[in-house]
Amino acid sequence: IDDPNIKVVILSAYWRARLGNTPDLIDFEGRLVETVNALTSAKKAVYIADDVPNFSFHPRKCKYSRKFSRGYSCIEDRKYFFDQHTTYFPTLRLVVKDNPNVKLLETADYFCDESVCKMADKGTLFYRDDNHLNLSGSRYLGKRLIEDNSFLVR
Repeated sequence: IDDPNIKVVILSAYWRARLGNTPDLIDFEGRLVETVNALTSAKKAVYIADDVPNFSFHPRKCKYSRKFSRGYSCIEDRKYFFDQHTTYFPTLRLVVKDNPNVKLLETADYFCDESVCKMADKGTLFYRDDNHLNLSGSRYLGKRLIEDNSFLVR
């Protein structure tokens, strides 16, 4: 907050877990609003990222699967993640709606289409475990965010 060189802040978290650490949804929303207000009062541009998908399997299953085997693939039904996403996403959207100085970055859609979420694409693995991006995944997400949100580059 005190560093004048920091002009943009992106709030990102494993929101479902954060929600589990607060007594209820109202407290979660209140604490997030408190954080957003402190940052915007300090003249920071604030963005809230929804979250990248988490998976029910570890990426090593993708890494060691064979292309033509009937074994494992690096995709999961979209419903697995989005059932969790719906527990916190409305709150993120509400916080953004109530504060015009804050924007929502929907990052989950960079990894999911209408039916599945992908842990890898075109031979590139994006995850280091079931819910954390690796370096390739972080670069992919950063590139996509910049391409779609030119206001992030100042």
